[in-house]
Amino acid sequence: MPSRSQALAWERNNKPNPTCVLHHSMLYLIVVIMILSTLILLSPCMLLANEHDYYINKEFISEAFNNTYKVYTSPLQWDSSDWFKAGIFAGSAILLYVYDRQMQNFVQDNRSEFLTSFTDITNQLGNGYVVLPAEVLLYCYGALAKDEKARRISLEMLESFAIVGVTVNGIKFLAHRHRPSASDSPDIWDGPSFSTHNIAFPSGHASIAFSWATVLAEEFKDKPVVGIVSYALAACTSFARVYNNKHWVSDVLVGALLSHIITKKIVALHAENDNNDLTINPSLRGISISFKF
Repeated sequence: MPSRSQALAWERNNKPNPTCVLHHSMLYLIVVIMILSTLILLSPCMLLANEHDYYINKEFISEAFNNTYKVYTSPLQWDSSDWFKAGIFAGSAILLYVYDRQMQNFVQDNRSEFLTSFTDITNQLGNGYVVLPAEVLLYCYGALAKDEKARRISLEMLESFAIVGVTVNGIKFLAHRHRPSASDSPDIWDGPSFSTHNIAFPSGHASIAFSWATVLAEEFKDKPVVGIVSYALAACTSFARVYNNKHWVSDVLVGALLSHIITKKIVALHAENDNNDLTINPSLRGISISFKF
C-alpha cells in the first residue's frame, strides 16, 4: 500500500488540466440542457396540468423561481433559535477547518482495498452525471404512470439540485480553495475568479448527495428507515470525497449542511403551497371543503 507522501506526490503529478476541466463543465451544461429539453417533451400534461399536479409547466417553473427567492431571503425571517443553529453550524465548520490537515492525514494513512472499492461506489451517489438522469427518470416514470408522489419527489429533487448547485458553485468560484491533492496546506484560498481550477470549497458531491437524501427523508417521515438509509449513503459519499483526497473534511461538512438546509426549506415550501390550496368555506348548509386549482 503506498504511503501518504507517495499518494500526495502521485496526485500532484496527475492534477487535472484546466482545459479538460472546462471541457467537462461544458459537457455537463450540454447534458443539463438535453435533460431539461427531454423533460419538457415527455411531460404529457405540460400545458393542461393544474398548478399542483406536479408536472413541469409554467406554474411549476414560476413557483420554483418564487421558492428560490424565499430560500435566499429566509434568513431575514430567522428567529433566535435559527441563528443559534446557524452559529453551531459555523462553529463546527471552523473547528473542522482548524483540524483539516490532521484529519486528512489520518484518513490517507488508513487506506485499504475494501474502502477503495466501497468509496468508488458511494462516490457516484454525489455525481451529477449519475444523479440528475436518475431524478429525470423518476419524473418520467411518475408522468407516464400517473404517480403524483413520484413526480413530486422528483421535481423537489430537481429543484433542490438546481438551487443547491447554483449556491455551492457560486461559493466555489468566490473561494477557490485548493484541494488536498493540489496542496499540503488547507489554508490556500485564491479568492474570486472565473477559473475552474482549485474549487474545493464546499463539496459539490456532498451537496448533491444530501440534496436527494433530504428530499427522501422529508417525504417519507412516516418511514424513518428511509431517512436513516438515505443520510447514511449521503454521509458515505461525503467520506469518499475525503478518502479520495478531493476534499477537506470542512468542505464536505459545509456542502452537506448547506444542501440539507436549502432542501428542507424547498420541501417545506411545497408543502405550504399545497396546504394553501385547501380552503374551508362556511355556508348556510354547513362547512364545505374546496380545492383551489
